[in-house]
This record gives sequence, C-alpha cells and structure tokens, in this order.
Amino acid sequence: MADAAAAAGGRVVRILRPTLTVAAVIAVTWALIDAVREAGAVPLPRVTWLMASVALMLAGVLLAGVAWWRLLAGPSLRALLPSFAQAQLAKYVPGAIWQGVGQVLGAEQLGSARGRASAAFLVQLWTQLVAATCVGALLVLDRPPPAWTWLLVLGAVAGLATLARGALVRVLRVGGRLLRRDAAHAGRQAPAQRDVLLAVVLGGGTVVLGGWSYAVLLLGPRPQIEVWVVVAAFAAAWVAGFLIVPLPAGAGVREFVLLAALGARFGAAAVLAAAVLHRVVTLVAEILLATWSRLAAARDSATEHRPQADVETDGSVVAAEEDEG
Repeated sequence: MADAAAAAGGRVVRILRPTLTVAAVIAVTWALIDAVREAGAVPLPRVTWLMASVALMLAGVLLAGVAWWRLLAGPSLRALLPSFAQAQLAKYVPGAIWQGVGQVLGAEQLGSARGRASAAFLVQLWTQLVAATCVGALLVLDRPPPAWTWLLVLGAVAGLATLARGALVRVLRVGGRLLRRDAAHAGRQAPAQRDVLLAVVLGGGTVVLGGWSYAVLLLGPRPQIEVWVVVAAFAAAWVAGFLIVPLPAGAGVREFVLLAALGARFGAAAVLAAAVLHRVVTLVAEILLATWSRLAAARDSATEHRPQADVETDGSVVAAEEDEG
C-alpha cells in the first residue's frame, strides 16, 4: 500500500513539475509584457541606473536562495538554485501557491523529504516577513514618523519573539493538526535554531537590497541621506503586500504604502513611476537568475558525463597517444 502511494505521488510530481514550468513561462511572459507596457509611459532613468537596480535586485533574490538552502539543510546550493529560481517565476501563475509548490517539488526531486521541505518553506516565509517588518519599522525614526509605523514596531517585536525554535515547533505542530498529519512529526521538521536566525539575517538582506534597488530608480545611484527612508518604506510596502493574500503580489497595496510613506517627500508621480519600473527590474532579475542557474547546471551535467581522454587498461592508466603526422 505504501509503495503504491509512493508511486502515485511520484507520478503526480512528474506531471506537475513540467506543467508548472510551462505555466510559469506563460505567466512570466504575460507579466513582463504587462509591466513593460505600464512602464512605457514612464520616463526612463539612465541605463546605468537600471543596470545597478537589476544587479541589486539579483543579489537580493540570490540571498533568498541561500536562506532556502540553509533552512532545507540537504542538497548543495548549486544543485538547489535552479529549482529555487524557477519557483520564483511560478509566483506569477494565478493561485498564490505555486511558488511554494515549485520550491517543495524541486527540493523533493533532489532527495529532501516532502515534510521537511514544506516546513522549511513555511519557516522561510515567516522569517522573511519578520525581517521585512523589522526593516520597515525603521520608519519610526523618520521625522515626523507616520502614525501607522508603530504597528510595524509592534509587529517586529512580536515576530522576533516567535523565532525561538520551541515557538516554531509549536506552530508547525498546530499546522500538522490542521492538516491532519502527525503533529509530533510535523514539529520535528523545524530547522535548526542557527539556520532560522541566519534566515532572518539573509531575509533582511533580501529586503534591504530590494529596497535599495527601488531607491536607485527613485533617487539615482549616488548615496543620499534619504536612502534608508526609501528602503524602510519599501520593506513596509512589502509587508503590506504579503499580508493582503487575496490580491496577486499585493497589487496596488504596495504602491499605496509607498505613497503614504514617500509621496509627500518625493512626489506621487516619481514614487509611482519608480514602482512601475521596479516591477520590470524584479522580473528581469528573476529571469536572469533562473537562466544563469540553469545554464550552470547544464554545464556541470555535461562536465560530469564528458568521456575521459585516458583509458584504463589492466589497472594502469595509459595516456592517449598523439597522432603523428
């Protein structure tokens, strides 16, 4: 019975992964066309600004991949990165679940248990949210701070209190009961404490780099005193978009928060124009990471299966003779 269930699960995975890949390609193409069309009416910054913004965003997504690798504690980062990058594109598929499905299926294909991968994904979502809330709470240092930023401060304090492994174990056990799984087994899937804390740091780095990428579009690449305010506002907008689950990618909510935090200082038109361009930058960065990681994986696979020039005979290695003449 167990073998039959495992075989059925394997068939589902074999069908679902290529289906999800095709759906992600279609969704990303549509999202990119839509974002470029919206950006068409926006004055473009200098090419160097755009390149710097893409590079910062790419580094941020890569940090998220490192956090996923540490929480999973299984396959190598090089082996895991292609499926992680592909899963980032799957979030553009309608339904809001496909990024998680893609990451879990990719980890499972590399030998990780499904329960372990599912727990690691949930913990990554939570640590990313806590990190973004902490960065967004820095808006309270602005003068004058918006009144709603105190909600971020309270959220940051509450979120940090949940990072102890014992608290995460209890949360995963509750999730196990809700899903009618073995609650004790679900609790044992929690990542190690140091990996959880490292994921928070890496998640903070992801948000800061993403905010900096947005700030480059709004302010330019030269360091300015307002950069930290823009980064904190970007983090607050990310939190709001994350929490508004029914809307895809927090559509409209993030722009509303950015306007509330930055509109009076930089002007509504500039804030919204940078937000539209940043959608394109994010898509380009994710596509670049997916392409690069796939090419690297293909190169590694080709190197592994390349025939050796040396021939082993009777236990000794005989070098191939060079052609004469």
